[in-house]
Amino acid sequence: MRKPFQSVLLAAATVFLASIQVGAAPKRETIRLDHAVLVGGSVLEAGTYGVEIALGLDAVSFVQGRRVVTTVPCKVGLTQVVYPGNAIHARTDDSGRDRIVKIVLADSKLAIDLATEAPGAQNDPIASATDRE
Repeated sequence: MRKPFQSVLLAAATVFLASIQVGAAPKRETIRLDHAVLVGGSVLEAGTYGVEIALGLDAVSFVQGRRVVTTVPCKVGLTQVVYPGNAIHARTDDSGRDRIVKIVLADSKLAIDLATEAPGAQNDPIASATDRE
């Protein structure tokens, strides 16, 4: 009795993943920024932007009208939506500017994790084992 349910669940998951990867064109979601933020090495001024995920799920583009403002690497996964509407998560970096680190798209339940370091930045650890006493 349990075997048919697992088969149906596996088939549904396969169809879902195939539909994400084989889509004819990237789906555009809309986000609104209330103030300027950093994304990768670019500054996005306050305004409305389209967010398009690449078919390979490895990059996201921010679009205004027909113009691609910037494209940055990302990781995409499913998440549980806590609040209605799209959510933008930002952190303040060393320069005092807000940097987008994650976008949650409510309709599709997709979480887009953006690279947090600036281009060319080193990913040095804060402490190492030799710092212990």
